[in-house]
Amino acid sequence: MKMKSGIIKLVCFFANLKILLCICFVFGSPSMLFAQKFHFDVDYHRYFGIKEKWSRVAFDESSAKLGGWGIHIVPRYDITPSLSAGVGVGITVYESPDHGSIPFFATLRYKPLKNFSDFYTFTDLGYSARTEVAGFTGTVGVGYTYMFAKHFGINFQLTYNYRRFNNISYDVISRDYFGEDENDYGLKIDRYETTGYRHSLSLGVGVTF
Repeated sequence: MKMKSGIIKLVCFFANLKILLCICFVFGSPSMLFAQKFHFDVDYHRYFGIKEKWSRVAFDESSAKLGGWGIHIVPRYDITPSLSAGVGVGITVYESPDHGSIPFFATLRYKPLKNFSDFYTFTDLGYSARTEVAGFTGTVGVGYTYMFAKHFGINFQLTYNYRRFNNISYDVISRDYFGEDENDYGLKIDRYETTGYRHSLSLGVGVTF
């Protein structure tokens, strides 16, 4: 709940910043050019896992569903009419098995077709900072933005996502014998850590200001 509350506050901050820049644009402030080139994206992604693998431990893919979801907040700036860059933060929850994290990343977006300027390719590179499953995260994909107005549109994305997990905890249950009889035992639980990674595809939808 705290993570979601923080994301909501961040969305409100950047939305208010965008509104302020647009007001400056209307009244002819020196911020006019910056307001035209500054954008703010909020996207929701649904992940469909392809494969997950752990090091030094058997991972049962047959019982894994490898789903997940994520919310990303990305302020961007147009470097040229076809190239924009920004930084983002989000919440990502990978499911079955479960891994939650807070990714911080840089994004680069490129529009390769002049006659179809609403279509773009992009990449996100960063690091998920939550200590339980911290690690590198990378995304490449394609997207399409339909603008209803100059400062408001709907965004669609199809992506491939790679996520590395540096600290996966797992338990091993074994018998702990305390007597000479084979029935004199209890259960012992040992906790270990390993590394792993997951490959996923995702579908995303969001808004652009």
